[in-house]
Amino acid sequence: MEKIVIPSQKALETAKTDKERDSLRFAPSDELKRLVGCTMPDFTAQTLEGKSISRQSLKGKVVVMNFWFIGCKPCLAELPALNTLADQYKDKEVVFIAFGRDSQQRITEEFLTKHEFKFQHVADGKNYADKFLASAAGFPLSLVFDQNIAIRLFRWLYR
Repeated sequence: MEKIVIPSQKALETAKTDKERDSLRFAPSDELKRLVGCTMPDFTAQTLEGKSISRQSLKGKVVVMNFWFIGCKPCLAELPALNTLADQYKDKEVVFIAFGRDSQQRITEEFLTKHEFKFQHVADGKNYADKFLASAAGFPLSLVFDQNIAIRLFRWLYR
């Protein structure tokens, strides 16, 4: 996974104009397709409820990760479908995690008080979005990992 992520991140970091950055954000569709079967990157995060999650703690479960931010209209548009998915699998060994790019305060006070989102939430998720290539791919991005923490499916709206 690093062979794909690192060059994409470096190109994004060295882009000189917004237009160049935007073109890079939507370029990696072929790279994302090649990620199917790759192992989840190592990470540790804390949810808004204070629960620690990591690659190790997720092994043996199916994991659905969603990368989003408050000002993203497509992110809002997909909420009903994501909530339906969470409801359908709530009694199964499936973990739903949303990595929000916004601060904990904004997510809890401005967003979750007005919108239902049935995933566990991690705030200040820019570093996670970068690690999982969501920053380069564009938002929203959903990744599904199997019990062996390998990517099996990805979905993003702008394709």
